[in-house]
Amino acid sequence: MKILYAALCCLLLASCAGGWTEGDKSQLRQECMSQSVPQIGEQRASTYCNCFVEQMVKQYPVFNDMMERYQADTIEKLKKHCRKEIGLP
Repeated sequence: MKILYAALCCLLLASCAGGWTEGDKSQLRQECMSQSVPQIGEQRASTYCNCFVEQMVKQYPVFNDMMERYQADTIEKLKKHCRKEIGLP
């Protein structure tokens, strides 16, 4: 999922100030899916990625705040939460 971090960085640079647009969420979800489907299958990846995007929006309600407050350990916690939601270790 290291590529997911790269995708997050790209989203950070491309987004406008303010909250998350549907495009921001969609792009993050697509990147998540491309990384997750080969590992856990499409159905589980869909649930996982929906959870991950939802958790990211909750953690960083203002999209550009990620640039200032982004922390890898926080992202890992969000990913762990979502893995638990779908029954993965």
